[in-house]
Amino acid sequence: MLLCLKANFVNSNVGKSKKAAIVIIVIIIGMIAYTGYSFTSEMHVFVIDSELLEKTDKESHYTMQLEVENPSLLILPIGKSEFVITVEDENLGTGVLNSFIVPPLGKALVEGTFTADNKVLDAYEKDDSKSVKVSVITKYDIIFTSLDIPFDYEPPQGQVREFIQ
Repeated sequence: MLLCLKANFVNSNVGKSKKAAIVIIVIIIGMIAYTGYSFTSEMHVFVIDSELLEKTDKESHYTMQLEVENPSLLILPIGKSEFVITVEDENLGTGVLNSFIVPPLGKALVEGTFTADNKVLDAYEKDDSKSVKVSVITKYDIIFTSLDIPFDYEPPQGQVREFIQ
């Protein structure tokens, strides 16, 4: 009888430790997501270079180089990022930025690609007073899972003009 009670006590502790481990992992992932979101929303992004690679009837393909400034005191690792640029809620195009790390209170250069819809691009070039929004999803691979952190950025008109020149 004593042996049976002891085995049951050990099994209940194993179950509790598994639950505790899962809760700790979820809390850590949540902290990483919140930290990533809060710091990426405070970053400053500048277009350093944008080059038109190819233009077809429907699309324009660009390469670009951006400078990202980190105003925080923490190292900011940024995973591979996919973004969509919209003009007045119409999809201008999509792009991808490579993974990079921004040092504390520092800057980093990142390269990427962008494909624009020429119909929307031409309409924007005729009237560049329209509002532009960049929606980004940054992907982080953490141990056994992947975490997507979204954020939106509304660049100044001058930056948009430099980007799609």
